[in-house]
Amino acid sequence: MAKELTCKPVLLKIAPDLEIKEAIELCSCALENGAQGIVATNTTIDYSLLPNAKDFGGISGKVLCEKSFVMFEALAKEFFGKTTLISVGGIDSADEAYRRLKAGASLIQIYSAFIFKGPSLNREINLGILERMKRDGFNHISEVIGSDRR
Repeated sequence: MAKELTCKPVLLKIAPDLEIKEAIELCSCALENGAQGIVATNTTIDYSLLPNAKDFGGISGKVLCEKSFVMFEALAKEFFGKTTLISVGGIDSADEAYRRLKAGASLIQIYSAFIFKGPSLNREINLGILERMKRDGFNHISEVIGSDRR
């Protein structure tokens, strides 16, 4: 259906607060209907992650990291190799970016970390990924993507 409505890629951005089974069903439905990828995850409304959080709006940044990764990993186990996977949520270092790539992300998105660490974070992450690739014997980024899935 999505391909009939637009020539632009349609991606589903999934919330980290869903049950994993529900998220997989939702993603399957979206892909069956023409979505061309999954973005995991959006912000969370799990206010228990942050002391004294207000109970409105989404929470993003480092506090979301593990919750986001758990959801991403479950979706990657189901959909890696079947669609484009983009990982988002709490990524603020080369270690975390590399972990997401190895788990199956073709792309990562960073937002909150840029606010706290500045635009040089981009270079830091890219150089860090190259160091980790060399350490682990990877010659190309394509070898890293999904290496934990193989």
